[in-house]
Amino acid sequence: MNWLSIFCIAMGIFILVSRAPLIFAPSASLRLGSRLILATPVRLRLFGIFVPLPIGLALLTLPFGEGSLAHWLDGFGWLLMLVWAVLMSFPAFVQRRGQAIFDFIENSVDDAVLRLLGVFGVAVGAVLIYVGIYVV
Repeated sequence: MNWLSIFCIAMGIFILVSRAPLIFAPSASLRLGSRLILATPVRLRLFGIFVPLPIGLALLTLPFGEGSLAHWLDGFGWLLMLVWAVLMSFPAFVQRRGQAIFDFIENSVDDAVLRLLGVFGVAVGAVLIYVGIYVV
């Protein structure tokens, strides 16, 4: 198994586990995410240290070889490093904007739409696991 397949499987599991709660309890999942990540600038910085930084570094440093998927993953790694830099530099701004977005979604978007997004996220995670096991 090469690095690309291992990374696809790991990201598929991460996406599947993080999006599955939206199917069963969409409002509670949004409130939990808001409380755990956006409550304080320190929690937002911790999120930045533990999610986009390691994933971005893995995407930039692991030898994925050549090909279109490897180039897409490299570009996504640079995007995650940009997200990490913004989270570390402007946590209060990101917190205010993120809280406004979470409040808008919680008050304006129907639970059925959130459940549909959860199903879509689970499907994307399952496809990534499939790609990691059988295609790559």
